[in-house]
Amino acid sequence: MQNNTTEKNQEKVFNKHISLVHNNSPKAAFKTWQDWQKIIAWCTLVVVLCTSFLIWKQEKWNSVTPSHGFTYLGIRPGLTMTQNLIGDIVFEEDGVTSERIVFDEALAESESAEEKILLALKLYEIGNLSMVTSPYSGIYSVGSSDSVLLGQTLPLQLQTIEIRDNTTAEYYRAKYQILKPGTELDPIVLAMGSQAENVERKYYKAGNSAVTYQRTNKIYQNQSGMLIGDWSQLATVSEDRLETMTLPAPYTSAGFIGDEGANIPSVQSTGLCYKLVDGTNTYVPRYNDSFDQNIGYEKTDQHLSYVLDNVALQTIKSASVEYNETTGVYIVSMVANTITNFYTCAETRWSLADSSATGDKNANFTKLEVKFELWDNGYFKKWEMWEDWLAANAQPMPNLFIGEMSAVQYYCEEFTYNSEDCDLSRFDFWSAN
Repeated sequence: MQNNTTEKNQEKVFNKHISLVHNNSPKAAFKTWQDWQKIIAWCTLVVVLCTSFLIWKQEKWNSVTPSHGFTYLGIRPGLTMTQNLIGDIVFEEDGVTSERIVFDEALAESESAEEKILLALKLYEIGNLSMVTSPYSGIYSVGSSDSVLLGQTLPLQLQTIEIRDNTTAEYYRAKYQILKPGTELDPIVLAMGSQAENVERKYYKAGNSAVTYQRTNKIYQNQSGMLIGDWSQLATVSEDRLETMTLPAPYTSAGFIGDEGANIPSVQSTGLCYKLVDGTNTYVPRYNDSFDQNIGYEKTDQHLSYVLDNVALQTIKSASVEYNETTGVYIVSMVANTITNFYTCAETRWSLADSSATGDKNANFTKLEVKFELWDNGYFKKWEMWEDWLAANAQPMPNLFIGEMSAVQYYCEEFTYNSEDCDLSRFDFWSAN
């Protein structure tokens, strides 16, 4: 009787699980082999699917082709800034390359650390002003963002196109973010990384009440290898993100070259307005930021500043300036304070804390360094920036707490001031696809 009970118990175990107890019954052996076959089949399917998924992702983003179509990147413009808002800088026109007087005294070895910072920022202001006072300006940026989550590195590739038509006061920007081509990742991290892939685009014309902002997570490549966003399938973004992205500000606007005395439309309710540059017919965008500082266009939406009588607005820790007489280029480096100076990242911390990013309200930038080249006629040639950030309590998805999340980011940008490069009609940003 006891043996029969034991056999029945063993049979019950077989019905629920795979038994490791030896059973002499031929039927039991056959059933055990069937169970193992099912498990082997399922494991094989999972492996095949994961492997196929990884290979598909690598092939999907193979050989990404730049989508800007620029032909004059990094070429010195035959333009001269004759006057600007700084007041004490005057440019001279020689008819060809537009040379300017070198800061011989400012570049002397005896200058203090503070004088180096002020000189670097003066050159930064000159470059910023050229972006909104030349008839046209364009930027092509390539970058990388290596995020660390769940102990795995999530490598992203960034591509940005930015154009200003300062003859019509129009601005356009498109940013593509994808997983770095050819990278093998853990399937779980890869699935999360796929959620980070997106395309964002913005458009603004002076006088509009808001910036047009759209985002899609559907991206594909055309036959030429260019990344294309599927704008027929727009992504849902948080209210905070939408409010910030659609708010007119100098960073997402253009200047305006018009008849002297013209009254360009301003959106006073948002704080954005346009100021006429003395002695010119050019209007530049101005804005009161979150610290109630009246500022113009800055190359980065981080604040690089050094106000002598206000420590809270001294965001630069150190700087260096060199001048190459052969190429006629200034080489400027600046290191910003992101930890103890809140103003440095006052306009950008939200992008880390946003629910579509880390979901950590205390996330912050831990590093910000820039290096740029400026032609001595007052125009940006090249821009490099290093940004690191950290979120100690990240929640990138609802009910998914992953603890620490961080990223190391790098951007390299080149500039064009050519009218054909900056022809907005080439980008057809109103179409659905």
